[in-house]
Amino acid sequence: LLRNLPAESSSQEIHELLKDFELKYCYVDKHKRTAFVTLLNGDQAQSAIRLFHQHSLRGKEISLQLQPTDALLCITNLPPFYTLQEFEELVRPYGNVERHFLVYSEVTGYSKGYGFVEYMKKDSAAKARLDLLGKPLGENVLFAQWMDANQITAELIHSKCLCVENLPIDYTGDDLLQNFSTNYKPVFYQVSEMLFLQNESCLHRCYDLMM
Repeated sequence: LLRNLPAESSSQEIHELLKDFELKYCYVDKHKRTAFVTLLNGDQAQSAIRLFHQHSLRGKEISLQLQPTDALLCITNLPPFYTLQEFEELVRPYGNVERHFLVYSEVTGYSKGYGFVEYMKKDSAAKARLDLLGKPLGENVLFAQWMDANQITAELIHSKCLCVENLPIDYTGDDLLQNFSTNYKPVFYQVSEMLFLQNESCLHRCYDLMM
């Protein structure tokens, strides 16, 4: 979001200002002297803010900030060899997509099992979340969660997971979230239960958190 633009600023002028970035969308409101711009990804948006926040444009000091989105989802528990095309086919039926991408391992080059999709409208995102949450996909069951656009940077989108084992049987997800939110609230956590037979039955509870 660009604010305090000079009078009669045009879309062409904004494109020229941001010519080193890949613009996907640009709308200029001449009455409010603001512009709404969508760049390729969060890294480009952060770079643009660093370069042009409080930058002088035709004698006006302009302001740049991230525009919050309420239509961004993180889809997890995807099959390990899921392709970007398959992911697009999964998320596109619910409405017009602003952007979508999978997160890949730098070691293996394969998908890490989750991706992000941002819709043009919150209603579309809500429909997608409702339908995809708990949806079977092969041997997997999908999980869909609302995400903060500020988390979509190269550093933050790569999961940092903890596996906590041998918790009490009556230990709940709420207990886990409370205990692990003292310093930083996890953006995602998932509960799984596995049953092992070794001489006698025992229940093994494992909680994965994306920190």
